[in-house]
Amino acid sequence: MIEVLKYIAWGLALFFAGAWTMGVFRKPGGYVAKSIIVTVLFWWIEIGLAVLGFYSVLHLFWLMPLSVIIPGSFESMEVRTRLYSRVGSIFVKSSIPLGVAIGVLIYMSRIGVL
Repeated sequence: MIEVLKYIAWGLALFFAGAWTMGVFRKPGGYVAKSIIVTVLFWWIEIGLAVLGFYSVLHLFWLMPLSVIIPGSFESMEVRTRLYSRVGSIFVKSSIPLGVAIGVLIYMSRIGVL
């Protein structure tokens, strides 16, 4: 049963990451929210870490939604305080909480807790 769930997780992760990546590149008019670009970057990093075996693919079920919420909130905060936002600053600000979450996940996976 768990193996079937892993295949489903891979399918969903690759579907959403692929579809959103295509959306970033094919968006009419060239306008894409900066948080979406950062989200796609984080998704591919998270998928890569799962492929490399740092943690189970099942953890993408909570990491990927977290990677949508955090950059979106930082972009919203930047727009409220300034007239513009930058992909780089959203990425750096988002990498702090997401990096901590991924770091703890990798640590817990290595010591055998997860």
